[in-house]
Amino acid sequence: LTGVTAVVGRSGSGKSRLLRSLAGPTSSWMSQDNAIFAGSVADNIAGTENLNQVAALQALSMVQLSELELDRQIGPNQGLSGGQLQRVCLARAFYRMLVNDLEVLVLDELTSQLDLDNQELIAKTLSELATSGKKIVVATHQDSLMRIANKVVSLDD
Repeated sequence: LTGVTAVVGRSGSGKSRLLRSLAGPTSSWMSQDNAIFAGSVADNIAGTENLNQVAALQALSMVQLSELELDRQIGPNQGLSGGQLQRVCLARAFYRMLVNDLEVLVLDELTSQLDLDNQELIAKTLSELATSGKKIVVATHQDSLMRIANKVVSLDD
């Protein structure tokens, strides 16, 4: 795998199952569940790892959420839109990639709740990561992500 690989297919075709099988200790994974818990932005990004503030701020910048303070309290149905919550989850995946120097990102429906402008910005970020040598696998229905893919794998065949 090099660059961006897009996995496409109808609902129930096995995209998520395939991506889960690809995720492992050498990759950073984001499921389509967008699990956010009550706590600070920093807690939601770093999880159980010790916070690396520089990496957390960089991850927020990568998902166009630089305006969020790390100590801001968030949670399900607590002050952020669905698209912002999805981008916090994506920031978590970017954060793990940054602090653990991981080469592979596995992202399931990462832009499903984003408006077109944010989809394009995230696609640009992923394209830049791929250019820098990261390997990215995404399950998507979004044209913005399929356009940057070096390879498209269809599970409908």
